[in-house]
Amino acid sequence: MNRNIILISLIACSALAASFVWFDTEPEVQTTNITFSNNTNGDTVTQSTENMKLNDSEADSIPQDGEEIPSVRAYKAIVNSKLSTSQTLLADFTNALSFELDMEGGAPSKGVVFDVKFESEDPNTQIPPYLGFTFKYDDGAFSDVSMLGLEPMHPLNLITALLQQFSYYEGIQSLQLPDGTHTYLYEIHGNAVSRQKAAEIGSSASYQTLEDSDFWQLKTDRFFFPERLKLSTRKTIVMDGSELQLDQQIIIKPITSKGNLFTLANYSAGANSHYKVALTDTTPELEVTDENFMETLVVFDANPTLDTAQALGIYLVSQGWGFVRDLLVSDDITDSMRSSLIFALERSGEQEGEYLLSSIIEDNSLGETDRLRAIMSISKMGEVNSQVALSTLQDMLTHSNSLLAQTAMLNIGILGKQNPRMTNEVTGFLANKLSSSRAGYSELVAIANLGNAELDSRVVPYLESEYADERQVAAKMLSRNPEMQSHLLNKMLNDDHPGVVKAISSGIETNSQNLQLSESYQAQLRNRIGASDILTPTRDLLFAFLANNAQPSELNKSIARKILETPDVSESTLALAQDLINR
Repeated sequence: MNRNIILISLIACSALAASFVWFDTEPEVQTTNITFSNNTNGDTVTQSTENMKLNDSEADSIPQDGEEIPSVRAYKAIVNSKLSTSQTLLADFTNALSFELDMEGGAPSKGVVFDVKFESEDPNTQIPPYLGFTFKYDDGAFSDVSMLGLEPMHPLNLITALLQQFSYYEGIQSLQLPDGTHTYLYEIHGNAVSRQKAAEIGSSASYQTLEDSDFWQLKTDRFFFPERLKLSTRKTIVMDGSELQLDQQIIIKPITSKGNLFTLANYSAGANSHYKVALTDTTPELEVTDENFMETLVVFDANPTLDTAQALGIYLVSQGWGFVRDLLVSDDITDSMRSSLIFALERSGEQEGEYLLSSIIEDNSLGETDRLRAIMSISKMGEVNSQVALSTLQDMLTHSNSLLAQTAMLNIGILGKQNPRMTNEVTGFLANKLSSSRAGYSELVAIANLGNAELDSRVVPYLESEYADERQVAAKMLSRNPEMQSHLLNKMLNDDHPGVVKAISSGIETNSQNLQLSESYQAQLRNRIGASDILTPTRDLLFAFLANNAQPSELNKSIARKILETPDVSESTLALAQDLINR
């Protein structure tokens, strides 16, 4: 497994920064970029948690009434990670480990990691059967975790990030994570703990963060000790000019202690320093030749990596357009292999790769799917991109195939975001398009993909569009701009469509710090929630926004009681109403 992928995975275990909506049972992640069914990874990027659910049969170790506080705690952690581009699933692996904590063995406390099963790791990395570490614990939070000299790149350093996420606090708390300081507001509701983002994250020095969202749910036992954690994250980043998406799910659940494992681990200073890490980045650089091209393509198609993609792309560039076109029309090349070839051109890092993608896009004799793939790839070449990409996409806007034309428009925005040298030109082009009476959904999504606030004032009129999808895109886009907040709050009171209301509420919650709703606005929300003509989904969304962002005043509790008496209310909204009343 490529070391960069491992590093991203370790970062994502701990770098989490999106608002937690209490009434949701699963995260709903919305991204601006539009993709189509030709993406080879498709729905597989959304991780199924079926094999990661908390098993009630494993709850035997949970303390019962009358028992003393356990001196040893035992857990199993499961981490599933998927790394993908818009077209290719680059990695999909599940790592698991178990650990025990000695809570009465002295200061600092001792821990031991065992039963490690890491799909992502090189087999030459030394993973001992039992590895000791020390830590401190105070009122729900783990701190000062020492891995006793373990090399910084060793995968078992994951335990540090896991314990950090397995901690809870009361009120505001800042966490120092691998990609910066993250501040959360923790709220304790009996044995359930929730948290909300209280400060924005910044991008790492090695990559830019485009989207970052999570769902964090912690349960404590009757002694208020952390017992179960479910954490789902999605992170979209730009690294080395490529947009990558990491979907990750973490489960920590209690298990029965194996006994006194602490005697099997070494807790002396530097005890773990001799465990070596196999760094795969030291392997020789791959060179694709005439002799190994097909073999490399087949292997890459089955198990793609970024390094192999670049090597294949460089080879394709050296062979030229005729060679690439022959491959795309060959009966011996599968659809999946054609997708791999186009992705390799995107990753080539060569100007000629852009020319070849342009040729694919403009060739009317090639299949629609491959041309769509090429459109999405040509916009993501970063600094390699030139006027060739923009001109090609602009020429496609008038194509008779509406899907190709629409996809080209959406990717013009991505092109301007990926290459700062082209941002101004793309901004001017989209501003002109938006002034046309024929502008609509596609132009709005392109502007959203560009992410340039200079165009916000031109987007505002689309909040009043007769089409809900246009209002929804406009609302999500404008929610990034704090100056638009009052305008959006008023719009949320007057739009019946639940998709628009959700775009506004989630956008404001995600992009606002210390959101304060005035008493007058809370009164307007209560009046709208209680209106007889309001749609049920819209009412639920408005109530959730009120409950999550306002104080539990008697007036707000009154509307919560009315919700409890209203028919056809969802279970999640009923739970939220009861929670508000109980505060």
